[in-house]
Amino acid sequence: MFNVMLVDDDYPVLDFLSEVVDWDTLGLHLQSVHKNGTSALEYALTDMPDILVTDIGMPKMNGLELTEKLKKKNPQLQVAILSCHNEFEYAQQAISLNVQDYILKETLDPKDFSELLLTYKKRLETEERKLRQQSRLMNDLKRNTELVRDKYFKQMIYQSNTKQARFYGDDQSEFILDSIPYIPVLCLVDNYISMKNYFNTEDTLRFAIQNVIDDVISECNLTFPHFYFERNEFFLLLPNRLPLNAQVIKQIIKHIQNTLSNYLNISTSYIIGKSVDPENLSIGLKNLSSNVEQHFYRDVFSIDHYVESNFTLQSQEDIFTYYEKIKKDFRHVIFNEDNIELIVKKWMNFIQTKVFPPRTVKEFILKLLLGLKVNMKSLYYFQSTYSLEILHHEILLIDSLEELKLWLIKNINSMKSIVRTARFKSRHKEILNACIYISMNIESKLSLEEVANHVYLNTSYFSRLFKSEIGITFIEYVTSLKMDRAKELLDQTTLSVSEISEILGYDNQSYFIKLFKNCVGKTPTKYRG
Repeated sequence: MFNVMLVDDDYPVLDFLSEVVDWDTLGLHLQSVHKNGTSALEYALTDMPDILVTDIGMPKMNGLELTEKLKKKNPQLQVAILSCHNEFEYAQQAISLNVQDYILKETLDPKDFSELLLTYKKRLETEERKLRQQSRLMNDLKRNTELVRDKYFKQMIYQSNTKQARFYGDDQSEFILDSIPYIPVLCLVDNYISMKNYFNTEDTLRFAIQNVIDDVISECNLTFPHFYFERNEFFLLLPNRLPLNAQVIKQIIKHIQNTLSNYLNISTSYIIGKSVDPENLSIGLKNLSSNVEQHFYRDVFSIDHYVESNFTLQSQEDIFTYYEKIKKDFRHVIFNEDNIELIVKKWMNFIQTKVFPPRTVKEFILKLLLGLKVNMKSLYYFQSTYSLEILHHEILLIDSLEELKLWLIKNINSMKSIVRTARFKSRHKEILNACIYISMNIESKLSLEEVANHVYLNTSYFSRLFKSEIGITFIEYVTSLKMDRAKELLDQTTLSVSEISEILGYDNQSYFIKLFKNCVGKTPTKYRG
């Protein structure tokens, strides 16, 4: 049973929370209640809680200080912050401490609070199972046998080696690959990067999955080889003989899939290959592993049959022709409170419908993020953390559209967070709103009067305030952003210099070329090369 600690200098709140929750029904123990952080810390040093519910503003030690000290002692501590302060600064500090929830007292609902505690309990139970599994795996003597087996099958795939496998593990169990047809099944770990991080290392994740597969095989009173190949790929080799018909095979796979999900919270997808003779087994395995298109467009937690790649059936369109339209949607969602998931889902569904080549899709998304980064320069508090090398490395590891969607949402959320932070830090929110307006309308003919009117300021006052806040004049700022946009259009489109000049609101092409050369050091034509 997990222990809960309540900390608040408001006695009515402590009484209310103590009485309103049915602790026994939730399977939780109300360990202690405290009226200040110092008392709670002294108690926790000898009897650490699993769940902490604390107010922020308290005498002697506030809730954020208490949380920070207890988190150092118990990183797995689940924390809910109770506060009367509806201020971003407090929420931001709570987030930096990896606090699970920040709850305003005025909106506290007993039912929701009980459900929150139940969520914490389930999360702690999952963590306990993971730790037990990791401990068991670290001492499992089967690891050595599995490593030898994995090495053999990798050699089979890479070197087309179909010789019979015969070797002995630490437990003296013999492994033999029989001379019969096999049905290869590829197991793919969904959201592999997140899973690897959750299990700390690739080895721990790999052996956890292999042990579950071993357990399921044993439960079914079967024997067939399985092995880890690379990254998120595992293979099952099911002998093509009775009683393993198509229905039974799918039942076994489904059992493995459900067990991994229920006990380890790992989602997996499966692709069932065609029956192959031993001499062609390496070819069958290669076909399953190299079919990146089927991997990329698979549904998570799915079981499918192998389908040969056929790009003649795929889209003949170029995804990059949609770049400006898609970028405009994402730029709008970054600077506004639109729903990120809806926009990402819209365009990911579009990509799936068109079936663009996976490599091209990843190149497109990388270009999109870097383009949005350029737009973020409109925020004078923006500090780039989106280096091409980091983004490129991360996107290379992504092997499915679903994983790409989650990765894109994470990055767009980071950009939105920058916007929120800039709004919070800005001394003059009118100037920040002006910068956002300029970024959103950079391809329009922008005037000082128009932007000043947008933020409801006198033109003369706005001009002085803008230079004081940003450090350069309004005209210099707009010109700089327009030239950045011009470079982007020169790099990524075939538009003529005249067309780009017109798009950016310049009636006089010669004037545009002069501005570009002053900013970049060369004319648009020479820049494009």
